[in-house]
Amino acid sequence: MNTLSIKQRILLLTIAPITLAVLIIMFLVNIQLQELGEEQVKNTKITMMEDKRATLKNYVDISLSAVSSLVEQASGINDEQIKNEVAGYLRSIDYGESSDGYIFVFQYNGENVVHSAQPELEGKNLYDAKDPQGTPFIKKLIESAKKGGDYVEFMWNKPSINRDVAKLGYAKPIEKFQWMVGSGFYIDDIESEVASIRMKIDTSINKAMVLIGTVGAALIVLVIFISLYVSAKITRPLCDTANALDDISQGEGDLTRRLKLYSEDEVGQVAKGFNLFVDKMQQSVLEVKNGITDLS
Repeated sequence: MNTLSIKQRILLLTIAPITLAVLIIMFLVNIQLQELGEEQVKNTKITMMEDKRATLKNYVDISLSAVSSLVEQASGINDEQIKNEVAGYLRSIDYGESSDGYIFVFQYNGENVVHSAQPELEGKNLYDAKDPQGTPFIKKLIESAKKGGDYVEFMWNKPSINRDVAKLGYAKPIEKFQWMVGSGFYIDDIESEVASIRMKIDTSINKAMVLIGTVGAALIVLVIFISLYVSAKITRPLCDTANALDDISQGEGDLTRRLKLYSEDEVGQVAKGFNLFVDKMQQSVLEVKNGITDLS
């Protein structure tokens, strides 16, 4: 630090704090935007999942309500005629924009009764069936139905993209028949929406960082020019003083030379003090010369 010129010190002491401040602001803004983004993602997932749950439950409730009068007519679990009528009606239900929503029915022992999307499964026992992640989803749906109704998440193949994706199932009971009646939604669109939001958030953060960086760089350039101007105002009279003193120290100084006063600050006081010093020195030299003249 001691080897730096005044100009270099002024530049360092002005640029360094501003640069540090800009970096700190960028860091804090980035963290804040990331936190706000995560909160937005979280709220979006919660809202979309709540909508899926409410809609899915509504479809199952409507389906059960539609067959409730038939179920009441049944004499019991062995009333096959009524059970067949109920199964037929539930098999005919479809919903959704593409009519790809359907109702499935399983006995409590795991035997499939209704599956309009895959009719080849009807009559098969799928109690121990597991999804690719090992979740016994049929067993869990049956257990949920026995409890009065609940949701189960599992992985299932999506025909349109031919790969396993997340699916949300909901099941309720027909206790009279010991049936689990349920339906399900693919919920991979939630993750797609979240990915889209994350991309938009990242883009917004990058734009904010570029803006802050640009403003910070412009501010630093402005400060450099101001610092150069200020340092020039400070160092010019100091350099004049130093040069004048150097001339005097070499014995070749012009004692009639006076420094120009640029200001009334400390630098100006130095110049004023130098001028007074030269005045006294010039006076002393004149007195010495006069004394020598008198002696001669």
